[in-house]
Amino acid sequence: MKKKQIKQEIFLEYLPKHLNGNNKGSIIWEESPDHYIEGVYDDITFSIFIKSYNKDTKKLTIIYDEKEYIMDYSSFRDCKMGGVLGKITSEFKYEIGQAFKDSKRDIVITAERKIKDKKGRIRKYYKYDCNICHFDSGEHYSPKDKKYKNEFWIEESSINNQGCSCCSNHIVVNGINDITTTNPWIIPYIGEEIAKTHTYGSSDKVQVTCPDCGQVKNSIICDIYINHSIGCVCSDKSPYTEKIMFSILKQLNIEFQTQLTQYTFKWCDKYKYDFYFELDNEQYIIETHGIQHYEEMNRKGARTLQEEQENDKLKKELALKNGIKEVNYIVIDCRYSDLEFIKQNILTSKLSELFNLSKIDWFKAEEFTCTNLIKIACEMKKNNSNITTGDIGKIMKYDRHTILDWIKKGCSLGWCTYNANDEMIKIGIKAGKSKAKKVEIFENDISKGIFPSASEIERISEELFGTKLLSSAINRVCHGIKPQYKGYVFKFV
Repeated sequence: MKKKQIKQEIFLEYLPKHLNGNNKGSIIWEESPDHYIEGVYDDITFSIFIKSYNKDTKKLTIIYDEKEYIMDYSSFRDCKMGGVLGKITSEFKYEIGQAFKDSKRDIVITAERKIKDKKGRIRKYYKYDCNICHFDSGEHYSPKDKKYKNEFWIEESSINNQGCSCCSNHIVVNGINDITTTNPWIIPYIGEEIAKTHTYGSSDKVQVTCPDCGQVKNSIICDIYINHSIGCVCSDKSPYTEKIMFSILKQLNIEFQTQLTQYTFKWCDKYKYDFYFELDNEQYIIETHGIQHYEEMNRKGARTLQEEQENDKLKKELALKNGIKEVNYIVIDCRYSDLEFIKQNILTSKLSELFNLSKIDWFKAEEFTCTNLIKIACEMKKNNSNITTGDIGKIMKYDRHTILDWIKKGCSLGWCTYNANDEMIKIGIKAGKSKAKKVEIFENDISKGIFPSASEIERISEELFGTKLLSSAINRVCHGIKPQYKGYVFKFV
């Protein structure tokens, strides 16, 4: 924190000055005695009487508050009056037990001490207890000195114009403001040792490792916190705010869809909606609006604020025309990627009327923001050769086109394999199965069971019935073309 600038001004215009020569305009200090001089120092307006001037020592004798002081004329000229006015003293200005409380701090002095600096000057220091973060001026890590210290002392000149150093993150206190305590989701990127000695707002550039693909790069810690990412090439680029909402809806254990487009509902037209769910025969849409919906952004190619808000208006009007009630069109203000900010806006939204949000694990929600959805999709694809992008989309609640983009990207990273022709065949087979009719098989008017399709009976017939039953023949019986086949009767169910 910058040191507070003290107002220092002294008015010397009435003192005698040289009228000509090389010293023209400069003060004639020998003629300054018997003058009253006024000035301002910090919050004190003062009037000082100049009693005498010693030409040999170039010192003035001045009187203030009926006391005499001797000081160098240059210090007088520069208004260095802290000692004369009692602003600078060898005595402690504040007492043990004295409190400083306002909108930004709540601290109480607990100890005091004096230390001589390298120039022999006495400096006064204090310890304090903070009633906000509960730091007791004990063990902490000093980013400035890059080491742990057993005690924290604050200089007298600072204690009245700054708050707690732990609250303001100027020091790191394990268990209070270190990353390990406040934002443990950052640890996989930077490691535990760095997390213990830094706060989330640190401007230090550190080496980070992507926990998903292993890429190593340098990143600034506060950028990781703000962006909730290290900007790795393997990132799924899903917005932080959407991942928070995704986790919340999952925790509420309701069926929902993400990224509604014309592939979800034709009425969506060219627009994309963040979340959709149904509850008690009512339809709901949730939109998580980032900062671009509230403030002008200067990003290349981005909409202007007016264009963004007009787009929001048209999206909402379209949803209302297609069965979404206005009260069920929920917009969450997510202009800041800060969990507490988003949390408060969710708790005061329509969602709090619909669900018991006290059960939400907010840490779990933020932890989910670090999840790489691309990797999850690729692992599903890798571990199940028959699964399609549509299947993965249903499980992950993302549309098939998004999943396809992720799978292709994961394929380029070596996380899975993907072949467009194979994918089409799998989709065709699943589509065929979904359209197939169930078939019941009878022998001597006794049912032998119901099967998903004629093709399925053909596949298992030798194992179950000891003979190969062809699906084409089974279908002929089902359609009444033949009365029976190999002693069996088949009927569509």
